[in-house]
Amino acid sequence: MYNLQGVKELYDRICLKSDLDAYRQLFQLMENPLIAFIRALVGAEEVAEELYSDLFVKIWARRHALPLTAHPRNYIYTMARNLALDHLKKERHLQSIEFNEINTLLVQDQAPTPEEQVISKEMVRKIEGAINVLPARCRLIFKMVKEDGFKHKEVAALLGISVNTVEVQMSIALKKVAASVKFKTLV
Repeated sequence: MYNLQGVKELYDRICLKSDLDAYRQLFQLMENPLIAFIRALVGAEEVAEELYSDLFVKIWARRHALPLTAHPRNYIYTMARNLALDHLKKERHLQSIEFNEINTLLVQDQAPTPEEQVISKEMVRKIEGAINVLPARCRLIFKMVKEDGFKHKEVAALLGISVNTVEVQMSIALKKVAASVKFKTLV
């Protein structure tokens, strides 16, 4: 996850000052999460990387016409979603959303003991395994909320679904992950 204030500052410097350094920084800052987001929509790493590059070419080309917004991250994610959907329409290759990367979900505040590290790694492996078997849409929504820090309303807007659908999918995901992890720890 990244600093939202930093995203806004970089975005504003690009729009208002044509700041190439800010453009490069924003490109690097958003690269991993946006490519993962696009890949989840199109299902292919190479296509996601290409669309990500296209997105930033558009951002630079349209920098003077881009809206000054309080939430540039949401605007950029919406642009990315639209590029991905346009790509799928052009290819006429609609496919279910695949999701291949899950970042570590457990973060500890203090340095763990070696035993805690082993237990923590095992728990992360179990959680990742449980998340990987979730239905594609459920996985995407779970990742956007839990890993990328989006609010339910933001996820609904980005994916073009209702907030209720996001809440239902999150409930399903949390129940399945919890049940899977609980069951596996008892075994």
